[in-house]
Amino acid sequence: MNFKVDNSILWDNVFFIETDSGVKYVAKLEETSPGSGVWTLFFLLVNGIPNSREIFGTMNTLTENLINVLNQKGIDSLLVWIAGKDRKEIDQKTKVFLRWVEYPFEYTLDENPEIRIQGKNETIYPNTNFIHIKRIVKQEVKEVKKDVQVPISNIKVKFCFNCGMENKDYKFCPGCGTNLKQT
Repeated sequence: MNFKVDNSILWDNVFFIETDSGVKYVAKLEETSPGSGVWTLFFLLVNGIPNSREIFGTMNTLTENLINVLNQKGIDSLLVWIAGKDRKEIDQKTKVFLRWVEYPFEYTLDENPEIRIQGKNETIYPNTNFIHIKRIVKQEVKEVKKDVQVPISNIKVKFCFNCGMENKDYKFCPGCGTNLKQT
């Protein structure tokens, strides 16, 4: 299967996917509010009847293009709602979509999210899956220097290894008789 992806139309963060069977999709990224750094994905069927054989290829193509746009725009946080006619379809679409989310991104999945509207006492439970995709923050790895082992014969011993008595350049410890020059 070949997929035609019109990447030349990235106007306003929109790209199109068309499959060999003529099914057309549009994907649009939109910032939730200017400067928030949180974006949403709208992925819609525009024309045709989806072919079950093309699902994995379509979602793979969507994810590849999505990751390219996220990297180009420096987007670190993306919200995705999965729609479907019933719970089974929603869960299947979620599973297929999440299959291609990988490093440097991670996701959290909330099935049947709870939405509370400020100023209202009611809670909404939409029949959808909510996915929050975030870029993994690179943690700076500091190099840990290992202790260098120096032969003890190169160190001037200040205390007896056996009894702890102070060594004032003695050959033998005056407290216990340990040979301080050999150790």
